[in-house]
Amino acid sequence: MSLSTIYDSLLNRFKNKTNLSVSEGSVLDSFLIASSSGIQDAYNEIEKAKNPHIFTKLTGSNIDSMGMLVGCARREDESDNNYLYRMLSWNTSNQASNSTAIDAALQNLEYSSNASYVPFTQGVGTATIYIIPKVINDDNIKLAIKEVKERISKVISPSSYIEYVVPTLLPVKIVAYLSVSKDEDNIKSNIINKMQDYINSIAPGDYLELGQLEKIGTNEANVNYFSISFVYINDEQLNSTKKIQKLEEKFLFDEIIWNMVVS
Repeated sequence: MSLSTIYDSLLNRFKNKTNLSVSEGSVLDSFLIASSSGIQDAYNEIEKAKNPHIFTKLTGSNIDSMGMLVGCARREDESDNNYLYRMLSWNTSNQASNSTAIDAALQNLEYSSNASYVPFTQGVGTATIYIIPKVINDDNIKLAIKEVKERISKVISPSSYIEYVVPTLLPVKIVAYLSVSKDEDNIKSNIINKMQDYINSIAPGDYLELGQLEKIGTNEANVNYFSISFVYINDEQLNSTKKIQKLEEKFLFDEIIWNMVVS
């Protein structure tokens, strides 16, 4: 509760009881302000005392304090939701070699947007981790693989054979018809950026959907007409309304070929 709220409450209560007004800057006014400050401190202490008992609702520094207690430190730039999830699973994670521990280890990666663990790919005691680097270049791919190796080494048996695979990149090319009322260059740039964000962020097991691409174009301001005539994935024409992204593949935006329509 804020200081001003407490002060107003005391002021109104005094006036209702005595039918007298308190002059600003008077001794009584100063006394009410001091009392309000003390009451606010009391409220704050009450809230602090309550929080540790509501473990599933901890936020910010309260999660860090709990992490110190159980030996689970926050990772750099880790969100409250992700950190709290790891902490709630910490006891199970410490058992290692189970799906919960592996899943927690592969979250919130610095160099990868996703890392999927698939067991038994070459028999018992083997697995494959499919890694999607945030930036596709040789240096970042090496950093992404190194980071995953370090994370996973803490939760799997040293005798396990793990293969680390960066999925095959599949360029996505779009042929679209477009008619605009103004700002053609800006509209094209906005559509390209939004489609790039959508395509490049599709996770393994999710779909690239033609309807979502159409929606991006038609919802853009000052677009009179937008229609996708063809979508090519790795130079092969898409003949359905959607296509799943497999673990061993990664859709990557390539370009849009524009066909301008005269209104």
